[in-house]
Amino acid sequence: MSFIGQTYGDRKAIIQTIETAGIHVETRGQGWPAGRVDQDEMIKIIEPEIIVTLGRFSMGKFLPNARISSVHGKKFDVNWKGRELVIVPMYHPAAGLRATGVKEQTIEDFKKLSEILKEVNDNESEKSNESTGEQMQLV
Repeated sequence: MSFIGQTYGDRKAIIQTIETAGIHVETRGQGWPAGRVDQDEMIKIIEPEIIVTLGRFSMGKFLPNARISSVHGKKFDVNWKGRELVIVPMYHPAAGLRATGVKEQTIEDFKKLSEILKEVNDNESEKSNESTGEQMQLV
């Protein structure tokens, strides 16, 4: 998993929580060891299958007409610049600082990530098996 953004507020704690759940997080941005890089560059470099957006601004890049309150914690398949991506919008961590209910929803949404990752990995395995089967039929 990749995270782009500055280190402030609860971000380091959130990243540690995700990593404690067994998910490696590559961090970029001001204050992180790897430094700054913009989102488009990051997507090009890492070629992620899943992008977890934090807040409306980053969500709007992939789901321009969505409302964060309606879509947070849900998986969306998106074609972005010719690439198939899975987008999982989340509330911005600062929103949880202002509203306890949002913080609780954010924590619950992050707990769903393991299941979403498993689903995406299972789908990728199926696609790989299908293309191997197709190749074998062609031989």
